[in-house]
Amino acid sequence: MFAPISILKTFVDIKDPEYIANRLSINGLETSIKKFSTNIENIKVGEIISIQNLQNLKLCKVFVGNETLDIITSASNIYKGAKVPVALPGAKLNGTTIDTKAIKGFTSQGMLLSASELGFEDIEEGILILDEDVSVGEDVSKILDFGEIVFECETTPNRGDLLSIIGIAREIAVITKSYLDFDIKPDIDIHTDTDIDINIETDGCHQYVGTLLKNATIRPSRLWLRKALWKMGIKSISNVIDITNYTMLLLGQPLHAFDKNKLNDSIYIRQAKEGESIIALDKKEYMLDSSVMVIADKKVPIAIAGIIGGLESAISFDTKDILLESALFEPVFVRKASKLLKITTDASYRFERGIDTNMTYKASLFACDLIAKESGATIQGLKNISKNNIKPKKFFLPMNDYIRYTDSSFDRKELSDILSSLSIKHNIIRCGIEFEVPSHRYYDINSGIDIIEEIVRVKDFNSFESSFFTLTPRPHLEKDIISDVKHILVSNGLTEVVNLSFDKIEDYEELGLSLPLIEIKNPILPSFRFLRRYLTPSIIRVAKQNKRKHIEDFAIFEISHVFDEDREHLHLCMLLKGLKRDYPATKWSIYHIKELVHSINKALTFGFSDYKFLHPYKQGQIKLEGEKIGFFGMLNNDILEDSLICEFRLYTPKSQKPKIRISKYPPVVRDISLILDMDFDIQKLIITIQEYLIDMLEDIKIFDFYKGEQIEEDKKSIGLRLVLRGYDRSLEDDEVNNLMKGLLEYLEAFGVKLRFSEFL
Repeated sequence: MFAPISILKTFVDIKDPEYIANRLSINGLETSIKKFSTNIENIKVGEIISIQNLQNLKLCKVFVGNETLDIITSASNIYKGAKVPVALPGAKLNGTTIDTKAIKGFTSQGMLLSASELGFEDIEEGILILDEDVSVGEDVSKILDFGEIVFECETTPNRGDLLSIIGIAREIAVITKSYLDFDIKPDIDIHTDTDIDINIETDGCHQYVGTLLKNATIRPSRLWLRKALWKMGIKSISNVIDITNYTMLLLGQPLHAFDKNKLNDSIYIRQAKEGESIIALDKKEYMLDSSVMVIADKKVPIAIAGIIGGLESAISFDTKDILLESALFEPVFVRKASKLLKITTDASYRFERGIDTNMTYKASLFACDLIAKESGATIQGLKNISKNNIKPKKFFLPMNDYIRYTDSSFDRKELSDILSSLSIKHNIIRCGIEFEVPSHRYYDINSGIDIIEEIVRVKDFNSFESSFFTLTPRPHLEKDIISDVKHILVSNGLTEVVNLSFDKIEDYEELGLSLPLIEIKNPILPSFRFLRRYLTPSIIRVAKQNKRKHIEDFAIFEISHVFDEDREHLHLCMLLKGLKRDYPATKWSIYHIKELVHSINKALTFGFSDYKFLHPYKQGQIKLEGEKIGFFGMLNNDILEDSLICEFRLYTPKSQKPKIRISKYPPVVRDISLILDMDFDIQKLIITIQEYLIDMLEDIKIFDFYKGEQIEEDKKSIGLRLVLRGYDRSLEDDEVNNLMKGLLEYLEAFGVKLRFSEFL
């Protein structure tokens, strides 16, 4: 898409093109700057003073400001007084030098130029006639706006709105925070319907506007229109066709003009019939099937809808009456036909990506106004047919989603300003943003997440602090911790042991450890009737068994839960005895204990302790952030002499998962069915209910969704199951019923009504 700065400036202020091109690229519209020009030199405006016929040629006397030249041409469209581009002797034209030549005994002192010779057209159709008010002798490159800055833009497939001048102007207005001066107000007011019968018989067409114009004069376009198209990379054909292309490039709405006198009465927008074919404007014949949407008259297809017109109904220079088509086609229908028939046109490229759903009628009026002015046609009337009434899409963006995805504060004023600059109607409420998708972004914005992308894009990605990519922090699950610790200990030569979670109170008394607090009502053995509070007694019993079996050198560990009065803790206990290695002979030591502890958690520190079952000078505490979480030392035991033991909590209560509030009282379940607007966001409904019921609501689930004959067309029905529970009492039916009535009254303020409930 080429966007000339002169046309953009009619809608938005542009002061620094390079900055704008850079920002457009950052915002997702890859943009580069080029200058509009062709490779010509020494071409001036000349006025034809006289014309002398020479068989098939014409000898023209052309005044170029300071002299009159004799120039021979074969063009038939020139006339006395016409102002034309003249290549003077010595001029360079696309690398070729123009010299004085002798032709049939006459001397030609230059060359009159056509649009194709200037490099703008592929087909030569006579000399380019310039406007009457241009100055003779002026440099043609100035007349043709050579050197003007043009933005060359490449957009992503989802941004069909950027395939138009007005779409790019919107983006620039957002970037520069300037006013967008855009409002289509043609100088026409059409009230009468045409007598053409228009019928939409497919779901692929939402709207069709057919306008009848009579007594048009089809001729080459005036220079202003041709220049506008050349700057935007389009060849000129004729005034009417050029206007349809100009409107498409300006507003993003493809149009098509039929020769009304070549049509057979009624117009049908339908799927093609098997075996039908059409010869298109590219002069190729295409075989059609039912997957292809066509525009047809009573007899045959006259266009492939949204892609290309038919040759038989095309505008020519003999055309007098015109049927102008402006339609809104569903992108998927156009895309399927384009892929099947292997045709890509400027129109299909836009329809496939989605056009402005509110531009069909406006663009038709805009083009009709221009056609009437440029061709002298009389507008007889139009017919505007709609099959599907496309309603604006409405969504809800929760505040928490915005904060979570952007990692920035929910600044209501800033967000409102950004959304307003994007022409997005919105309402910022306490828990989020309600917004309506503008018509030009209908096929692009489909959720609240899309709005987050728009906000971030406008704020500028570079405005966010950069950092190295890290995974979102999350608390370790116990199985992750256990697996990591086991890997470390086994790698250092330790062997895991597993004990039952039951202990004898006598072992605690002997060691001088705090006694276990939770007694089991049905113990396996009478002596093992307490849930253990430490792992140390259990692992010492295992060590004594090893000693009795004459196993002198071993290193064992256990990871398991211990039980305090109100919670469980995950503990690690290690017991090391004898030799760590045979050769060279190395005994386990306190330093080995400390190394193992630090390999598990480098944040752990050590302090003094005074446990009576440990050697008085070879023991210590294990701490985390100043909190005592365990101990280590050499056992003060005759049986297990030279044995080292260590026990500590693997993570502190601060890092444990938060406690879940559990009620001992039964829940009360209420199923309700609500009727709400089709565009009412379900997440917003759930948040609203949660805000009203607060702590009383334990859970809410959707169990039904319905839209159909039993409710209004623009409504939907949602079935919700609400689980209510009290934490200090059992809820009574009357209390819950009154609570539900209050909730329904609260929801009515949002337009939500009760459809059904067996309790209310």
